[in-house]
Amino acid sequence: MGQKLRELVKKFAADPTPGNRDAFWHGLIMSSISIPKRKGVEVGTILSQGSNGEEMLFVYTDSTSALAEPGVTTAYGNEARVELERAFAKGVGLIVATGHRRKDPRAEVAKEDVPSLLKMGRQADPVLGDLVWEADHDDKDGFWRFEAGPVGGRSVAGVVVPKTTWGSIPSQSLPRIRRVVERVRVNDPAIRLHIATELWEWFSEDNDPSDRGFVANPQVFADTLTLEVLRFEHGHDPYLDYADHGLVGGYGVRIHVNSNGEFVGKPQIC
Repeated sequence: MGQKLRELVKKFAADPTPGNRDAFWHGLIMSSISIPKRKGVEVGTILSQGSNGEEMLFVYTDSTSALAEPGVTTAYGNEARVELERAFAKGVGLIVATGHRRKDPRAEVAKEDVPSLLKMGRQADPVLGDLVWEADHDDKDGFWRFEAGPVGGRSVAGVVVPKTTWGSIPSQSLPRIRRVVERVRVNDPAIRLHIATELWEWFSEDNDPSDRGFVANPQVFADTLTLEVLRFEHGHDPYLDYADHGLVGGYGVRIHVNSNGEFVGKPQIC
């Protein structure tokens, strides 16, 4: 966690050019950071003095750096976006440090720059709404999250995994994503019935009537499923993950669709 951000902080601290600042900003909003647990201090409220004398929230680029601080035995990871939102609410800036000593490289985000950074981690779309970057402890596992629902009156997690680490969503990919999302929103009952029909023979053979309980036919099977995730990954067909609510042992059901919303392959228990 944080090694890529750590290098960007060191580079910006050594050579504070606009280009290095922009690279640090982009890396920060896309990263997770680490917060030390200091005795008697609430997590997320650590303040330190910035180079201009103003108080700023204080975080580390990675857990190794945080745990190296004297007296610290625990460090918490969090999305940098969340800490920037906290800084914005407090009306302060943010210090991102590579170590606890003053000589260790660190970079600052002035309080007036915090709103600009927060905008970098968000994309607005007329169909998908706000797509917000969700950082992960492993830089490679970050993704864009949006509301893919409502479907059946429920929220659905929409996920777009970029081609490259910290990548944006290419404009040419958005029409395909919108098309699939719109079709899923409208056709969810038919999708669930398709899954139920495909799995019914297996389900019937694997469960005698006394074990099926209330699930008397494919329609009841379909009505039990609820869509939880619609996920897009570069180079792969999108897939839908349905919660099974105990139908298949709590594993859930996955089905892939192509860019036209047509089924690809058979439903999978996962």
